[in-house]
Amino acid sequence: MKRYLSSSARLARTDYWHQQRDLILSVLNARPSARDSKSFLASFRKPQKSTNGDVNHSLPIRALNEIDPTTPLSTTTTAPEDEILDPINPRTGLVKLQGPFTDRQLDSIGFGMNHLRELGLVSVVVVDSELWSIERLKRAKNNGPVAVSQLMTDIREEVIRVTETLIEEGSEAIPILHPIAHLDSSPKCLPQWATSRQHQKARHAPETCHINLSDLVQIRKAIKKRITPVIPSFAINDDLKTIPVHADEILVALSESLVEAQSQKSEEAKKLTMDISPLRLLIITKTGGIPSPARSGLPHLSINLSSEHEHIASTFVWESSHPSALTNLSLARRCLMNMPQSSTALIVGHRSAMELVANLITNKPAHSASLPHELLVTSDKITTHTPTSVRLGAPIQCIRNFDDIDQDKLTHLLESSFKRVLDREAFYGRLKKSLDFVIIAGDYGGCAIVTNEVDPDNENAEAIAYLDKFAVLPSMQGDGTVDFLWLALRDESFGLGLLDALNTNGGLEGKGVGKDLVWRSRGNNPINKWYFERATGFLRVEGKTEAARKAGGWVMFWADAEDKLARKLKGRHATPLAPTGVSLPGSEGLSNPSLGLSLIEDEEQGRLLVYEKIAANIASSWK
Repeated sequence: MKRYLSSSARLARTDYWHQQRDLILSVLNARPSARDSKSFLASFRKPQKSTNGDVNHSLPIRALNEIDPTTPLSTTTTAPEDEILDPINPRTGLVKLQGPFTDRQLDSIGFGMNHLRELGLVSVVVVDSELWSIERLKRAKNNGPVAVSQLMTDIREEVIRVTETLIEEGSEAIPILHPIAHLDSSPKCLPQWATSRQHQKARHAPETCHINLSDLVQIRKAIKKRITPVIPSFAINDDLKTIPVHADEILVALSESLVEAQSQKSEEAKKLTMDISPLRLLIITKTGGIPSPARSGLPHLSINLSSEHEHIASTFVWESSHPSALTNLSLARRCLMNMPQSSTALIVGHRSAMELVANLITNKPAHSASLPHELLVTSDKITTHTPTSVRLGAPIQCIRNFDDIDQDKLTHLLESSFKRVLDREAFYGRLKKSLDFVIIAGDYGGCAIVTNEVDPDNENAEAIAYLDKFAVLPSMQGDGTVDFLWLALRDESFGLGLLDALNTNGGLEGKGVGKDLVWRSRGNNPINKWYFERATGFLRVEGKTEAARKAGGWVMFWADAEDKLARKLKGRHATPLAPTGVSLPGSEGLSNPSLGLSLIEDEEQGRLLVYEKIAANIASSWK
């Protein structure tokens, strides 16, 4: 009988250090920021017991006498990279393995999942295949017990095959061939978004399941020992018979039961035992991420389910090439609604197995979704195999009526984000006169405030769209809110009029003409690097006050209306005004025309003078 729990045979045949080298390179290639590393370590580190002594308890006791007494203890603690590679407290991840996969494809997946295990994520794998579609499940049941028995045999064989592959790639895994779920006597009433087109086509309502805590015993024992349980999509019906069900229902039931099991622990037990509530949902498929019309069929980089799900489902046209995409998106939403708030999902193809490591460490998409699409495509940063990161996210709303703004909540958001005291009377007095729109994320967790500003020397001129404030609560920074806000801002301003701006966030829904967006930032603001990547151009402006000069002056940014820019670039290329440091004809009036000018069209030179004048004329919002 095959011994499933041991990976020693594989390790004896392979070079252990090559595996470790690949893992280290994967971690380094993820390029985690300090915030990413801190968040990762917080998720996998057990709570530290408080101590009043002087001993540094982060060090092994046996190593204390080996420390050079002339070296400060703080320099001998474990480096973040070492902690990432040696997690203290493993966490649980749910994995949907949706084939059919060839042996080579499955090897690649097993290789990536073994790295996840070494980093501390113990996976609970549910095996699925597009061959076991909802239609086939229905046909098998209609064709009698022989057809059902054959389908269940196919599923069991695939479970064993996946288990053997994981073992061969260095993991410890065990197949659980009996059902752990129970079919609900009365299927749960699911919202419209949870009923896929496959269900509708098959005229078959989802057969929902539940898992009793007593049925989790074997799974909990496995993940406690960092062994990967591999589970078939079986359930027990009211007649106590084992029947095949859709794998999604097993995953949803697991997300509910694992969170429930964790919540029933005592507070002391939570501190001393492994947190079994799922940290990640990984949906590994043959086709990879969810295609996006805004990217000409290339995948979405990230999706905010709370504001984008219904729109994506209603505009999806890739059923033939990605038949399970919408079903997987609904699965992600159903599971994330049960999982902890910080949990995320990743829809990834078998060719992007190493992206699993980067996503686990950074909890971010492969690339920022708010980067200009042309930048991602021309630099080959996004391909058909790029995964899609999915978050439950927060609703996005667009407010155009000043009276609809909750001033207390907006004030709290701005003061918390900028760490300054708002001059409420002056700020809201100006906003009431010049408001264009405000984008709000969640319950004022983030905002983008755009005003209509006019040239003070030519009040009859057309107003420009000015990004007055862009802010996110510190508690929501790093969770994708910034990208979701920027994308909504783009759809209402410089992306307006394009087909991919047809969102349903209460704004113009893509109806209108795009307009240039202008904003400015202190010269020493660390977020400027982020702005540089998203702006069409920028201009450095010398500060007029001593405080502004100490802050490096100002950087004024603008983003051209994308439809207008596309028309211009179609006939000719933009040309540089001049190399940095060279004064330009017609630049008289600029505070300092020799500082860092960007690329613009020749006939647009005059607008920079207007932009700078308008920005300089806007009074400070702070006390």
